[in-house]
Amino acid sequence: MSTAVLAQPEQSCIDGACTLSYPAEFFTRYAPVTALDMVNNLPGFALDDGDNDTRGFGGAAGNIVVNGARVSAKSDTPSDILGRIPATDVARIDVIRGQVAGFDLRGQNVIANIIRSGNSASGAWSAGARTFQPDDNVYPFGELSYSTGVGASQVTLGLQGRQFQSLVARRERVLGPDILPLEQRFELSDEDGEDYSATVNASTQRGATRYSVNLGKSYFISEGGETSRRYPTDAQPPFILFQGDSDRFIRDEFGFDVERALFSDWRGKVIALYRDEDITRLGSLVRGPLDQVGTTEVTTRGKSLSEELIGRLELDYTGFSGHALEINFEASNNSLDSEFGFSSLQNGELVPQAVPGANTTVEEERYDLLVSDSFQLGTLSIDASLSAETSTVTQVGGFSEDRSFFFWKPSLNVSYSPDSNSQWRFRALREVGQLDFEDFVSGADLGDGELALGNPNLSPETTMTLDMSYEIRGDDFGIGTVTLFHDWIDDVNDLLPLSGVLEVPGNIGSATRAGIS
Repeated sequence: MSTAVLAQPEQSCIDGACTLSYPAEFFTRYAPVTALDMVNNLPGFALDDGDNDTRGFGGAAGNIVVNGARVSAKSDTPSDILGRIPATDVARIDVIRGQVAGFDLRGQNVIANIIRSGNSASGAWSAGARTFQPDDNVYPFGELSYSTGVGASQVTLGLQGRQFQSLVARRERVLGPDILPLEQRFELSDEDGEDYSATVNASTQRGATRYSVNLGKSYFISEGGETSRRYPTDAQPPFILFQGDSDRFIRDEFGFDVERALFSDWRGKVIALYRDEDITRLGSLVRGPLDQVGTTEVTTRGKSLSEELIGRLELDYTGFSGHALEINFEASNNSLDSEFGFSSLQNGELVPQAVPGANTTVEEERYDLLVSDSFQLGTLSIDASLSAETSTVTQVGGFSEDRSFFFWKPSLNVSYSPDSNSQWRFRALREVGQLDFEDFVSGADLGDGELALGNPNLSPETTMTLDMSYEIRGDDFGIGTVTLFHDWIDDVNDLLPLSGVLEVPGNIGSATRAGIS
């Protein structure tokens, strides 16, 4: 009787950066269908999808690169991209810990590099159906990906569709200023919807130049609402509120990048990206006694169009012995056109109401410059960077305001590997949050009967982070990591109550956050 020998990763460490290379055969035991299945089974690695809701390209990075480069797409998360790469098209996965120079993933000290073979056609598909109890309806879903490569060219197509239901039941207790209960609520949210998307990712190598194109379109619609049974603690009789809503999102994206060696010791990459999102939201509020047909008291209609245009230049310089220098410059223009209508019941009729900031346009011009250097200092691997961000936000209609911001964003990553099976990592960085354009325009919280006004004077959060990690790898299997972290946060964003039924986004001061993982 023979025992099969399972493929094991190979480890190498250069200048403090340790790489574990997992061959495709390592993942055979997990029967992977896509690259996402393989990454989810990487020992000691936690997939980070980044934040694709941030404006600009640099801040949206997760901790995944494909063939050593980020994909010039924002609407797709790393999980989405990995889910469209067939497992049969993955040659190996390199997990890099410590110094990550040349990958342009600020704030990440552990990344996974998916190395594709790309020389043959392959695909993957899945289909099924779900039911969501206590409902017995059937909701189908499916996805299909196909990848083919010829020479230095490669194309990956992805289709995804699903019908879904969201059922959430919860209990809430509303407290007054004296911490005494004012109301008990039993709520059931029930929404049905459809979600479809199509993507194309293509790349080709022509001489010393590599070209990539990424296209995406998605459509999302949901209808339903929340039924809230409310029991006041005073003499008022119990009643029921139904908040109806209908949402439709349509998103388009086009990304293009060119990368090549420029001249001695320099390599450059140019990225251009455009995306837009068209959103329509309808809402209603129905009130009445328990187990009776209620009266429609409020209707709302919101429509918005957001657009983003990004240009980015990335330069790598290796002319200094022992140093890897990066210079990144990004310019972006973002805009939001928003309309909001609010009608309330008066004398038996729904009458349109004037809402401050209901129809407005917000536009931002933002520029970001980053310089970083990765080098070795004795037994320490160091990645240090300094970034400067400036932006101007202009708002017209409803609220009219022009504001400018400037922030320094330093970052320091230090790693130390006393031996091949352990590593210490220290990170210090300042992060600047981005203002949500939706906070500049007005809307409504029908559940609490409040108008949420926009606030053109809102400032972004800034966070100073310190964390320290220790990782140990067993001789035969297993990886363990412990991380201690502490955050200092300024200009915390939250909702501020105004008079009557009005609330507004605002800054509530400073905070700290600490923990262990």
